[in-house]
Amino acid sequence: MAGTAFIVATAFPVEETVSRRKPFDAVTTAQVGRFFIAVSLAIFGIQHFMNPHFIASLIPAWIPARLFLAYFTGAGFLATALSVAAGVTRLVLGFRLRKLQEQVPSPAMS
Repeated sequence: MAGTAFIVATAFPVEETVSRRKPFDAVTTAQVGRFFIAVSLAIFGIQHFMNPHFIASLIPAWIPARLFLAYFTGAGFLATALSVAAGVTRLVLGFRLRKLQEQVPSPAMS
């Protein structure tokens, strides 16, 4: 939650009349927020590998391969933590949006 608060804080402009001192600029604040989010995701991923049977017990019984899903989700958390920490989330999102645009026909083509 702290990471999200730092990132949201950079979205709002600061009025110059409020304070002449800026303890943090928007880039530094966003980087700190990204760091907090990446650390949280890494901890969630590690917990999935430390307690896979407990995580698997949280998945409903009618879903098959619950232990595999626990490990798979942990790997996803770790991969996302690395992506957020490295700052490549926009690149991945851009590729996905481009693929989506290629799949959806434009109205002018109909």
